[in-house]
Amino acid sequence: MKKQWLIVLLLTVVAFSCRTEQADEREVIAKTKTQVLYKDDVLDALPISLSPEDSITFVKSFVENWLHFTLLYEVADNNVSDNDSSLAKRVDLFRKELYINAYEQMFLQQKLDTLIPQKEIDEYYELHKNEYLLEHSVVKPIFIVFPLTKEREIAEVEKLFFPKKEIDLDALKDFCFQHCQKFSFANQWVDLNALKQELPFEVRNEAFPVGKSLKFEDTANVFFVKIEEQRGAGNRMPIELAHDKIAKTILQSRKVEMLKNMREKVFQDATRKKQYEVFY
Repeated sequence: MKKQWLIVLLLTVVAFSCRTEQADEREVIAKTKTQVLYKDDVLDALPISLSPEDSITFVKSFVENWLHFTLLYEVADNNVSDNDSSLAKRVDLFRKELYINAYEQMFLQQKLDTLIPQKEIDEYYELHKNEYLLEHSVVKPIFIVFPLTKEREIAEVEKLFFPKKEIDLDALKDFCFQHCQKFSFANQWVDLNALKQELPFEVRNEAFPVGKSLKFEDTANVFFVKIEEQRGAGNRMPIELAHDKIAKTILQSRKVEMLKNMREKVFQDATRKKQYEVFY
């Protein structure tokens, strides 16, 4: 019977998620001595993307959590005196803080400019040179992997990767784009330890000199590696790696400044309009 009730509720949920317009009867789902949980309370909380089975699980959990919370509240309400002025003050302060926080978030959503030009990122990076330091070594590698079964392709890459003069990167890239599934060409910084985890176990502790073309094998693959650039731990973080952290910091500074100015404006406007009085 209980499962049938949940299925009926779920059918109602599906109808709700399809946006059918029906009058809300304010059906009761659960109740205690002083509180009532209505169907629309559950529907409002229900994620519309859930499967029927997950929706049933969600509803059961939601109702159970509501009962636990509400019953505990009723016990607390019965045992805490209404004359507890300190509690009443804290409740009133918390309510006001909730409203203020909601307004500030709405204000930021409407007014905050989230676009951060690269020039601003660069300027911040130069002004805070010692704040963005590497915890681990990072490298820009040429990294190519071929299965051992690809003998013809491996032979061709060897010619391009170990030339008598400089590597013809354009030719190597063209060949890899056509024949290789796993490769990179020093276009981004990666953690050196993470790169080593891609290589055979027995070579992970070896040195990887910058500019030296290397070849490793295991029982399944051939690895071609050349470190084009490297920065060690403790050195300044490349701006490419610091970019997101700097953008987040700049955005947070904008938020703080905007809220500070908004709060000051509220006070100045109230002062100009004589909307408050002070008695001391």
